[in-house]
Amino acid sequence: MFKPSKKYGNVCAAKHCRNKYYNCDKRFFRFPNDPARARIWAISSCREDLLPNVDRLNKSHRMCSEHFDPTMFTNKFCDRLKHYAVPTIFPSPEGNSTDHNYSRPSRVNVVVEEIPPKKICILSDLLLNP
Repeated sequence: MFKPSKKYGNVCAAKHCRNKYYNCDKRFFRFPNDPARARIWAISSCREDLLPNVDRLNKSHRMCSEHFDPTMFTNKFCDRLKHYAVPTIFPSPEGNSTDHNYSRPSRVNVVVEEIPPKKICILSDLLLNP
């Protein structure tokens, strides 16, 4: 979880979301470091305009907790995301509310698969002298 200053990264990156860090009770999460996963977040949140900078989204953009299904959190406090979490809940663009109390938020269907950790083999780079 990230607590941005009021001048930087203080709004949710999801399209049509008006949640701001300093005036709501939502949690804000950085985009993933992995460009492939950050790309999935940008596409699922209808922000194709972010794709040219997908490698830098982790530093500049946040997504509020309102866009994540409860099963995507590691605990009941909803302050930590699972490593494969993808935002799938988005409000309709109708209405002028500053919060997302719309009657039917739309859900994006995203196939989430467990990504195995990468193994690194460093033995091939070693030169042993007897």
